Amino acid sequence: MAHTDSVRTLLASLAALLALGGCSAMGSLTDEAAGDATVDARPSSVEIRSRAPIGPSPSALPTASSIATPIPTPIPTPIPTPTAAPTIAIPSGWPSPGAYPPEDLPGWDMVHTSWPYLPSFEELIETADAFVVGEVVAVRPGEDIRGQLPTSESLIHVSASAKGGLPAGSVVAVYQTGGVEDHTARNKDSSRSPAPLPPEAPPGAEPLPPGPTLPPLMLTELEDNPIFRAGEPVALALQWSPAIDMYLVWVGPQGRFRVDDQDRVHPMLLEDPAVGSLDGLTIDELLARVGAIATD
Repeated sequence: MAHTDSVRTLLASLAALLALGGCSAMGSLTDEAAGDATVDARPSSVEIRSRAPIGPSPSALPTASSIATPIPTPIPTPIPTPTAAPTIAIPSGWPSPGAYPPEDLPGWDMVHTSWPYLPSFEELIETADAFVVGEVVAVRPGEDIRGQLPTSESLIHVSASAKGGLPAGSVVAVYQTGGVEDHTARNKDSSRSPAPLPPEAPPGAEPLPPGPTLPPLMLTELEDNPIFRAGEPVALALQWSPAIDMYLVWVGPQGRFRVDDQDRVHPMLLEDPAVGSLDGLTIDELLARVGAIATD
């Protein structure tokens, strides 16, 4: 009996401990030495204690609407400063661009002429002293040929060169036939009454009647090679003339090319077999062809 009392005392102690919360649950304990006696050691009630949250309370947490997403300040794209066109120094004695020839002259005359055209573009380039691409910046009248046929002088601002060594940015003077004729003095002389016949005049001779009156100013140009205009882009084969100390367009219109706003070239002589096939080439393509011929 003493042994049984000891076992019961131990079980009672365990039950007391469980009642004080020392353990969460315990199944039925049996002991063979206790016989049919059974002790239920489960607590009669369980208190669930919630763990205190770590950190701020939910009400203190920021919501999606209260979080202000910073908007990055856009960096303005710099606007490129347009490159100013280079200033071209026009020598003294030359009129301002566009001043010559004057527009809307009362008279215009076209002179037909013939040129000793070369058989091929290769020969044209081989015999030329220079080949340049550029822009006409000024035009002025030159000295009349034998006091009758006007001439013009043009300044060409060189942008590229494929022969002759003329550097980009240089300015060269080019001589041309054609220009403005002033008929004021001639009209004055023609309007005078004819002078009496000289003593040596043959019998029956009569004085010449007054000549026709011409427009006071008249633009005279060659049929296939008009004078340059300021602002005109050109590609030119040039030949140096020591007699006039200027360049000439080599073989007239055969060595002259117009340049359109797409930087494509067009020969003045579209039907000429030597240069007609070059129509529509870009400036770079034309310069490459000239360079290939000039270095052969």
